[in-house]
Amino acid sequence: MKKIYFLWILAVICLKFNQQTLGQTPYPTSTKLSDIIGVIHMNGTYRFNPSKDFMKEGVDEIENMGTSVIKLFMGKSTAVSYPSYWGNTWPTFTNLTALAQTSYFQDAFNRTQFKTYVLTAFEMTNPGNVTNFKDGISPTEETNLYNEIYNFTTYLCNTYAGTGKTFILANWEGDGMLGFVNESPLPSPTVQSIRLAGLVKWFQIRQNAISAARTAANKTGVTVLGAAEFNHVSIRKTYDWPTVIDSVVPKLNMDLYSFSNWKSNTPETVDDFNGTLNYIKAKCPDSDLFGANNIYLGETGTFENYSVVGDIPAHNDYSDRVSRQIMQRNTELALKFGIRYILHWQIYCNGLRQGVVLPPGQNATESQLKGTGIRRADGSYSGIYNYYKAIMPKTIGEYLHTYEAEAQLTAKSTGDTESDVIYTGASGLYFSKLDANAVGDWIQYTLRVSQTDSCTIKVKYRKGPTYGKFKLTVGSTVLNTVVDCYKTGDNTFAEVTLGKIKFNGSPASYNFKFNVEGKTGAEYDLGIDAIEIIPSTGQFFNVTSFARNSPLLEKIHTTEDVVFTDFKFYPNPVIHNFSTELNKLYDITMFDLSGKQVMQQYGLMGKQQFDLSNLNKGIYLLRVNSEGKTIVKKLILQ
Repeated sequence: MKKIYFLWILAVICLKFNQQTLGQTPYPTSTKLSDIIGVIHMNGTYRFNPSKDFMKEGVDEIENMGTSVIKLFMGKSTAVSYPSYWGNTWPTFTNLTALAQTSYFQDAFNRTQFKTYVLTAFEMTNPGNVTNFKDGISPTEETNLYNEIYNFTTYLCNTYAGTGKTFILANWEGDGMLGFVNESPLPSPTVQSIRLAGLVKWFQIRQNAISAARTAANKTGVTVLGAAEFNHVSIRKTYDWPTVIDSVVPKLNMDLYSFSNWKSNTPETVDDFNGTLNYIKAKCPDSDLFGANNIYLGETGTFENYSVVGDIPAHNDYSDRVSRQIMQRNTELALKFGIRYILHWQIYCNGLRQGVVLPPGQNATESQLKGTGIRRADGSYSGIYNYYKAIMPKTIGEYLHTYEAEAQLTAKSTGDTESDVIYTGASGLYFSKLDANAVGDWIQYTLRVSQTDSCTIKVKYRKGPTYGKFKLTVGSTVLNTVVDCYKTGDNTFAEVTLGKIKFNGSPASYNFKFNVEGKTGAEYDLGIDAIEIIPSTGQFFNVTSFARNSPLLEKIHTTEDVVFTDFKFYPNPVIHNFSTELNKLYDITMFDLSGKQVMQQYGLMGKQQFDLSNLNKGIYLLRVNSEGKTIVKKLILQ
């Protein structure tokens, strides 16, 4: 419902981007987000254009999104990721170099738009579908592995010299490779030790081969890098088995380290994200090329249809908004942290629901999928896709200068007012409107921030013939400037500086309350587009959490919607307990009249009962969300 801008003063000195200074800064401020944010294509369960082979179709989709970063799969399972029944007829190949010379990879590698290729690249000269390290690596296996990676690196350096392309040779989810997560009981400590030592050696051989071949080729305008990927990281619990980040990574000397991040993709886990990244950074040894700035997100994404808003048959406006909100927030935090690349899983969804089995070549439907694809099975593009596409042209400096996040609408004045939202496309313009009818009506947003600084507060607002006057209160501080929003003629946007606020606490929630002060023309309406917070130190805010069901892009109606025709809540007034009924998935949030949230439940279905004995008597607002729609009911507690 809102766009909040966090503006910060960029560093005066921008370091030159070359091999000598890579370790000093992740990227210069002039780097485009299209060079940082990419998408993965492999193992999708549907396609749209039978005239194209499956690999090319997905590569085309990613190219059309505007990114220059793409992740593809290379190894013995390549024919599974890009199957023959969808047009990929693979010749016989026995090593990575031969695979790279096929027409399919030639097509992808020769595209001028793509600058960075993250390749899940597994050797094919050793036994095993993926790799063969669990019982240790024999001298023959070591020779085969080293030579294949060395030759592949040499081929890439010689073939793509002068193109400016970067190739990152990585594994896929090292903790899955270790296999401990799927073993019960765990192997003996001796077996665990052999397996861990084997994986350490496997990574070291690969990196040694890449570094040696890169030096021997001595080519300019092309870079080949080695990376180690892990996926089991948690700062809240200890795993019952050894993990790659704890038991393998500290012993390595890779160019890059890749975090397959499916640990911060729900509203409940956002507070862990910065802590997780700091934990990873402390574990990853500095690299010769990039110093401590050597971490990227090898996978990040979320299940739109399955876990973000509950198990729903297919996407809806609500799931679209929440999943986009999660990925926008994680992207912002990752960029702030200094992550080198962000790879989204993925362009086409591969997440089949439990029990779903598809015959080869049959397209999956939305109801069969968990919802990881940003080009969905029904052909639509998700809010995540639109968000990425919209920010691709921006530079990292522009983006962090207008650090975007979304606040939660927590309350509005009672009476005959309603709050509507106008969403104007993928550019990210949100406009919240309060249809006020009297002086004293108000609309409030709550933002959870971490900052101790004196900050200038600005507001972008709508001017027009139906708009009145407002004054802003932040927490207990009243900014006494009265803003007159009246203007004859068409609606326009304006910006006003309202003063300074000293923010204290880490973190703390602040209410931004817009109070109706009067009118010049015919109406009292308020239209708020953005709150701008400009810290005097140049440090931008650390957004630590957002509410799961903040009603962004929703309409809050005073009249009944068809979604709620069978909604019931009773008794009202209530003394201790009240019940709700709705034969659809729904969420409930309750506020007191000050705007304080006093109760929240989500993922409900059917009849539910709530105990309010711990609340004070008074009037409360009950907000119910279902299928992207919202109603607000008044509840009296006696």
